[in-house]
Amino acid sequence: MRHSLLLVVVAVLVVLAGGAGFGWAAQWSSAQQWQQVATDQAAEFDRAAAQLDLVAEERDEAVELLARSERDVAALEAQIDEVAGARAAAGDDVVELQVGAQRFAEAVADVEEATGELIGCVEGFAGLHRDSVLLFNAEGPAASPEALNRQSERVSQRCDQAFERHATAVAALRRAAP
Repeated sequence: MRHSLLLVVVAVLVVLAGGAGFGWAAQWSSAQQWQQVATDQAAEFDRAAAQLDLVAEERDEAVELLARSERDVAALEAQIDEVAGARAAAGDDVVELQVGAQRFAEAVADVEEATGELIGCVEGFAGLHRDSVLLFNAEGPAASPEALNRQSERVSQRCDQAFERHATAVAALRRAAP
């Protein structure tokens, strides 16, 4: 019996040792699988970290480009405002020049009229002088002093108008001058 007990104990120990060996082999295999999973996940993490670094660099570049674009837009807006101001000033200058040109054209017309009237005045005095000489010599159509006096009155009125027109033209030229 002792022997059978020993055999049973040895058999139990062999079975236990076999079970333990099988359990250890299963655990070893499972540990190797988990180690492979951990290695694969570490490699995946490294790839994801590298990808994250690339994305962060691209984001930083995009942020810098955005900041540069915003500065460029601000500079362009300032230039647009400056050009708009210059354009408005130029528009004001154009209007001012147009008004000045209109005044000058009016002044030139006044000068032309005054010149015509002054020429008429001179011509009237020349005619009056001629008729006075003829009357003095008793040779001309204005044989009477009364006719000569009427002619002298007409010439004086024409000359007075010419001088008034001349004063108006000079005033217009002064207004047209910048």
